[in-house]
Amino acid sequence: MVSALDSNILIYVLDDASPFSKSALDLLKGLENDEASVYVSTIARTEILHQPYQISIEVGDKAKHFLSSFGFISFVEVSEGIADSAAELCAKVGAKLKNIDSIHLATALSLGATEFWTNDRELLKVTVDGISIKSLDDIKSSQL
Repeated sequence: MVSALDSNILIYVLDDASPFSKSALDLLKGLENDEASVYVSTIARTEILHQPYQISIEVGDKAKHFLSSFGFISFVEVSEGIADSAAELCAKVGAKLKNIDSIHLATALSLGATEFWTNDRELLKVTVDGISIKSLDDIKSSQL
């Protein structure tokens, strides 16, 4: 199985005070146990590390180290092809797909991901051919 993650999944794992923290951690454990190939766009690193670095350099560095602790997750750089595909997705889907989300989805599609995990309620309303956009609510019913 090939899966991709939105930045919010990893943000929830970092923030153990989040009400979604346990579900996000359960998702990651399930993906790791199933030996899934898991991808995240490098753009997500900016979204994930932004708030920890606002707190302090030390907290930001700890968060960066934390991200590297997930050896089964690969961060993928945004290529010209991914950027072009993201633009096409935005044009096709329309205003309900934000640019940053189109990059996440284009990255996932370029790697053959069949599922994209997010908890972004607006993104969950989007339909993209070739990939299932899932929420943390789907974990209970998913065959991870």
